[in-house]
Amino acid sequence: MVFFVVNIVEDDEIVVVPVHWFQFSDNKCALPIKDAAQRAEKEEVFNLRWPRYDAKVISSHESYRDAVSHSESILNGSADTEVSDSVKTFQARKNAIKEEGGLYSNVSLTELNKLIAEFVTKAGTRLAAKKKKVVD
Repeated sequence: MVFFVVNIVEDDEIVVVPVHWFQFSDNKCALPIKDAAQRAEKEEVFNLRWPRYDAKVISSHESYRDAVSHSESILNGSADTEVSDSVKTFQARKNAIKEEGGLYSNVSLTELNKLIAEFVTKAGTRLAAKKKKVVD
């Protein structure tokens, strides 16, 4: 399962959520009011009654533990949130293709979220490599 580290815009909170809790169509993240972290770790299917918040994806991870580790790095100042710009670029590409009746018009939300997660992960890897070169 893919997990996103997400910034909830309203209160600038960093949370870890399963990929299916984030909706790229409107940049909203469904988040339960109670026990959000425990529910995320269990990969609970989101409920349509949960509040949805404006949010930005910061990074994508293959495990809950990796996502939590990255979110803790952000909170203690040893990691940044630059990857979210790559998500915006991907969103613009997806919208352009969809308007043309292309690839994404017949893709399910789950498939689309997997594609987005893959893109975010690749963008994060490229960014980390770039930073490493600057430091070296």
